[in-house]
Amino acid sequence: MTPSREFHATVDSLAGLPAKPRSLTGPRNWLNGMLLFADYLASVPPRMTRLTSPLRKYPKDFEKVRFPSEDGTKLVGWLGRSPRPGRQPGLILLPGLFTSKDNNRIRARSVKIRREWGFHILTLDLRGIGESERRYSTPGLKEAEDIESAVRWMQRQPDVGPVHLYAESLAASAALVAAGRSGRRGGGLVDGRVLSVSPFSDPAAIIERFTGRVDWSNREFAGVKAFFKFVLRLSGAPETDFADYVRAGAAHYGIDHAGLLEASSALRELPHAMCETLVVHSEDDMLVPVSQARDLRAAAASNPNVRVEILPWGNHCLYEMADPDWYWAMLARYFGPEAVSSLGRRAKAGPVAVAAPRPPS
Repeated sequence: MTPSREFHATVDSLAGLPAKPRSLTGPRNWLNGMLLFADYLASVPPRMTRLTSPLRKYPKDFEKVRFPSEDGTKLVGWLGRSPRPGRQPGLILLPGLFTSKDNNRIRARSVKIRREWGFHILTLDLRGIGESERRYSTPGLKEAEDIESAVRWMQRQPDVGPVHLYAESLAASAALVAAGRSGRRGGGLVDGRVLSVSPFSDPAAIIERFTGRVDWSNREFAGVKAFFKFVLRLSGAPETDFADYVRAGAAHYGIDHAGLLEASSALRELPHAMCETLVVHSEDDMLVPVSQARDLRAAAASNPNVRVEILPWGNHCLYEMADPDWYWAMLARYFGPEAVSSLGRRAKAGPVAVAAPRPPS
């Protein structure tokens, strides 16, 4: 399967969108930061999820849906059907590890996509988070199975046209694994496009990065590492370190630990992807070093279905907080004329001079 002529032209045109990123820690993002923290507290502990999920419902034009993953794991999501008649494009939105479909920002995105683009939108909790079955997360393999199951479920909906996929962080890596697995079988994961935001390429390196004692000599990353170790404890897992958690997960699923890491490698699978796939990463990503994105770019260099674009700003999946206008214009242009036609002039415009990016503090 070869990409459409428009794919590379579209990705090339994204560089022409004006970008004026603002500080992620500035006053305009204080509320966003507080909401992100509150969402972790509400979504990660199983008891808190049960208590808060009735309070974090989507609008009445969304319905809660449930379906099994490949291994029978129960997945839960919100489906917003397009208000437009006839078959309309569908988009599956997948937040990352410890991030739920019910989080404030994820919910707001889903509502906006349905209302302004007229897309069908499925926002899903992967296994181990939110209302989906609380089984061990993996570095990407089981999440890739969840993604493939979600795509098949979405494609069976009679009023859904081409299906697109948007995924962040762990889900972004799993999306690349799923795309490669589908490619090995001779087909595309989706008949639309994949957007993978801030993925990692080598799960072993990332697990090691977040395992062990926190080194406070590197204050910036130390705070991030300490926070995610804290969130792991909130999840209710008996393991308190990520390396132990992944080993326990391998045993839980009856998979050899080394085999699980290999099967979860986006670096191994991405070269086989047969659907149009864009990876977006940033130089200042504190969680996943930009070297991982460069490795993905090198691995998929001969695959015309894949592009890896690296920005100087945006940190880890925080492009919307840094520059919401750029973020929504980028999404609309990438996911096609149906999305672009429903947004403003900025998304429709041709390439323009790019304002010099100012990396957020």
